[in-house]
Amino acid sequence: MILPTMEQGAGAPPLVLLHLFGSSKREWTECISLLAPRFRCIAMDLPGFGEAASIRGYGVEEMVQRVEATLRTMQLPRFVLIGHSMSGKVTLAIAARKFPHLCGIILVAPSPPSPEPISDESKVKMLAMKRDRTSADAFLDGITFQPLVGPVRERAVRDFVECAPDAWAAWLKHGSKEDWADRIGLVSCPALVVTGETDPSLSASVQEKTTMRHLDHARLETIRRCGHLPTMEAPDELSALIRDFAQLDLNLR
Repeated sequence: MILPTMEQGAGAPPLVLLHLFGSSKREWTECISLLAPRFRCIAMDLPGFGEAASIRGYGVEEMVQRVEATLRTMQLPRFVLIGHSMSGKVTLAIAARKFPHLCGIILVAPSPPSPEPISDESKVKMLAMKRDRTSADAFLDGITFQPLVGPVRERAVRDFVECAPDAWAAWLKHGSKEDWADRIGLVSCPALVVTGETDPSLSASVQEKTTMRHLDHARLETIRRCGHLPTMEAPDELSALIRDFAQLDLNLR
């Protein structure tokens, strides 16, 4: 089954944008508005989230297969794949398989190839969260440094409330614990890793110990005064890093 997408802009290389846990393709709204004047931007919902809430297949392998199937229907030329948090592991797996025409990856606060370094206590608290406004507010406040306000917060709350409960539980119980380190090995395509300075769980220090050792050509950038949601907390800074990577880094290789 093909995953739902939203598309805006034109220009090469196309940017394919995947979202974090508990969100949807709409988390990229602000970044797309900044990037679309220069690039074709394609944001995609993963199984259990957004418009794909009714689509099952919550394990990493299943998500990889869904994304790859959707990419094949697009027949993209040279493109960049961008994963955030949960979808960072998906992005790495696709890059490791050397998907055709994938020329670079950007990992935003990515879930590493190895099991996520999140405490059992934190997972228990998240598993107990209901799909309601109170839980959404607690979740968002727990992962951000810059408070989300106005329409941006309302969109983030809606995505949290509307995600499939089974998908929420599956990532916490299984997906986040999957160890893909051996299967991913060393990814050779150009890569950019972006973290938030105050990310509570997947900070720059965590990425240095985990994700970076799987990347042969990569650099690590940290956005100051930002938590786990650079797409919404710091879209200007994140979009500038994405733009520079797609325009400069890839042209140098």
